[in-house]
Amino acid sequence: MESARIKNFTLNEAVMAVSLELSSKCWKVALHDGRRDQPSAACCGQVI
Repeated sequence: MESARIKNFTLNEAVMAVSLELSSKCWKVALHDGRRDQPSAACCGQVI
């Protein structure tokens, strides 16, 4: 089987990394583009 990973990439292209933390009380999402020291994070609490 061949690997699905792309081995050739260009560093000039923008890349956005997304992290998700899902729990029963709060969902958190963090976005990071590699240009800043800290990722942008947001939290969404449970709405009833």
